Amino acid sequence: MDLETKRLELKEVTWDDLEDIHNLHSFPEVDKYNTLGLPKNIDETKEVIRPIIDDRKAENRKLFFWKVLLKETNEFIGIGA
Repeated sequence: MDLETKRLELKEVTWDDLEDIHNLHSFPEVDKYNTLGLPKNIDETKEVIRPIIDDRKAENRKLFFWKVLLKETNEFIGIGA
């Protein structure tokens, strides 16, 4: 399920977004507001998002996770769940 506003697109996260998510979680400024802490490596980030991506196949989904993009530039600016 994707969502959009006049300025933003919220698209469900896929494995193609792993690097962007890892880079986002690696910023100390983001870590202040993230209960997961800074990831040690990209494999740690992969294991954090694995259950969310796997849940997309479930009949009764419980998890939703979006990347946030600026429509005008298609730039990745964050995530939401």
